[in-house]
Amino acid sequence: MKTAIRWLASASILMISAAAQAQAPEEQAASSVSNEDIVVTARRKDESLQDVPQVVNAVTGAAIEKLNIQKFEDIQTVVPGLSLASGSSGTSTRLSLRGVTYDSFGSAPPTVEFYMNDATIFGTLLFQSMYDIGQIEVLRGPQGTLRGRAAPSGSITVTTRRADLFDVGGYVNGTATDRGGINLNAAIGVPIIKGAVALRLAGIVDQNDYDFVKSVNNGTSPFSNSRGGRASLRIEPSDNITANITYQYLDRQQKAFPGVESMVISQPGAAVGTGPFLRAADRRGITDGAVTIDEQQQVLNGQLTWRFAGQRLDYVGSLTFWDSKTSTPQDLANLIPGTELRQNVETDFQTRSNEVRLSSDERLFNFLDYTIGVFDFWNRSTNDIDNVGTLIDTYQRRHERSFFGNLTAHLGENTEISGGIRKITFKSADRMTLTAFGIDLLPYVERKHTPTIYNASISHRFSDDFMVYASTGSSWRAGPLTLGVFRPLTPNLDRFLNIRPEKSKSYEVGFKSTLLDRRLTLNVSAFHQDFDGYIYRGAPVNYVNLGRTGESLNVFNFQANVPAKVNGVEVELAYKPSDRFNLSASFAYAKGKIKNGEIACNDSDGDGVPDTGPVTIGSIKAASGGDAVAACSVTQRLSYAPNWSLVLTPEYNAPITERVSGFVRGLFSYYPDNPNDPTNAFDSVKAYSLLNLYLGIRDPDNAWEVSLFAKNLLNTKRTLTRGDRPQATFGVTNPAYGDYVSATYTRPREFGVNVRYAFGSR
Repeated sequence: MKTAIRWLASASILMISAAAQAQAPEEQAASSVSNEDIVVTARRKDESLQDVPQVVNAVTGAAIEKLNIQKFEDIQTVVPGLSLASGSSGTSTRLSLRGVTYDSFGSAPPTVEFYMNDATIFGTLLFQSMYDIGQIEVLRGPQGTLRGRAAPSGSITVTTRRADLFDVGGYVNGTATDRGGINLNAAIGVPIIKGAVALRLAGIVDQNDYDFVKSVNNGTSPFSNSRGGRASLRIEPSDNITANITYQYLDRQQKAFPGVESMVISQPGAAVGTGPFLRAADRRGITDGAVTIDEQQQVLNGQLTWRFAGQRLDYVGSLTFWDSKTSTPQDLANLIPGTELRQNVETDFQTRSNEVRLSSDERLFNFLDYTIGVFDFWNRSTNDIDNVGTLIDTYQRRHERSFFGNLTAHLGENTEISGGIRKITFKSADRMTLTAFGIDLLPYVERKHTPTIYNASISHRFSDDFMVYASTGSSWRAGPLTLGVFRPLTPNLDRFLNIRPEKSKSYEVGFKSTLLDRRLTLNVSAFHQDFDGYIYRGAPVNYVNLGRTGESLNVFNFQANVPAKVNGVEVELAYKPSDRFNLSASFAYAKGKIKNGEIACNDSDGDGVPDTGPVTIGSIKAASGGDAVAACSVTQRLSYAPNWSLVLTPEYNAPITERVSGFVRGLFSYYPDNPNDPTNAFDSVKAYSLLNLYLGIRDPDNAWEVSLFAKNLLNTKRTLTRGDRPQATFGVTNPAYGDYVSATYTRPREFGVNVRYAFGSR
């Protein structure tokens, strides 16, 4: 690794010399900081961020490069109130936005929808290495009347860079770290027919030690290796026709160990085994085997626009193919040393989406804009599961079709009233089969729903620099049909497995302003959201299963419909007192609460309150009146994420010579005390902060840059999640427990060097 860093440093010296000599004198004038507004596509059209009557956090491609953001989940470091995490299983994602937590293992539609180049995409496919990105936009609040699928908390859109129709351009970007990380990505765009057809090719090689967790019982190191490429074709045969076609491929292999901590640390008096004493900061696991992942993904995306007679016809479509092989240890307590019980899963996931929109390119009657369209989304997922010798096949299909329309009236130059609806038809089909015996554990089940959602907003500009707005909207999510419990349904199992759809309504007010001759931007919003039947996925709960030899004690993450409310405030500030210094600050507060919600629980004493006492088959039946799982009424926080967070990004630059500028920039994130999982008394997280620091030199026109960086400079160590029960060994008649609990932690301090060179149209 030291050799790699030295190689990059040597290459950077040569590159600086060449770039400095090649730079034309007139380019030096471009070193001044631009005051132009950020352009976003939150409402499916290009417009200034300050003109959109909703909260949109825009992370530009330039910001991604400057802050050395290599993974999609690292966007959370610059967007407060957003929490993103990918699980070690490779197929799971967990996120929080606006006080609501979503876990993909729950199988319900996400609370936040994802889009790449305007088309719906499965979120897990984005939680990989990023490269050649134009912009990422985080849209907060209910989405769905103008953008694809309904989502109660927001949407995240990713736009990749397109080729320039007139000039050759591209870049090379390399990063090496002291912890084994190597990331090389590059792109080149070439006009094929000048002004009409252009092609851009981009690729990445990313190698790192994943989460740095090693096992005390396995000498191999964790890793994540990704290789991918993207081809983007841009066609504009005339002024009124535009087509963009993108194909993307990614291949990834990963090995990781589930992290643990000695149970006695969080629960004094717990049993102490013969294994080593482990703290979360030790970054250790105990399994003999690792979680291994081998996945390939392909995404084909197309956009077509035809402008005619003051109107605009858009088509957006995508095809996704994702194949994954995952092997997960089941002897999590390592009670069978030297032999690993495994669950092997082969997943075949496909999606298809098509959308056609007709909208006004010029205002009708000089005051009215409209959009109407149809959206069609289909996905199929099959899983071949070998769970310690038990063979299971699952099949899931989702088909969603909707019709939508939106009208915007411009009352004079300063007032805008907008409203829209979307009529959805949602169909699903599920089946689970015990392969060896041909037994349908879950018979073929089909469901259909036909909800309608809406949005409305009003905004008024008191001046060119100050706008106020108010909006309201509704959202909807289909209830999941939970797979994994193989015994006949009881009343409690039925209500915690077969979940009805969720509905929500949101209300928001805010203002957007630019002050001090446009050197200061201040945006503030406040919101309230009500959920009817929020789809809640709880922590693992014991239940009574019926096995071949009779009753046994099993564990499952049950779900439930619960009432919930969220209140929040969001603030964005950007200040540029001079061309040499700028500061951005963002703050997000969201407090969600479940009130009197019935959830599945561990209730060892029958008082209707979740507890952590020892659970037996007899205590479950006693607490539930003979049912297979106990139920509790809870009033608790809705999200696992902190109620608020703060992000600061300062940067100072100064000329060193006429052709070289120096800079120092920082990325500071602060998180307050967080109770985390409300049903877990042992995983509270104390307040902590993370500081990244970047120091380097660059071309005043940003054609090249060399920087040294330190991520988590202060080496902050925090246990972010901690289990409340010991790790268990599965694959036996009843789970057998050890003396460690699961644990995850902040990433360790990491030093590195980054070299970037861009040329032509870039």
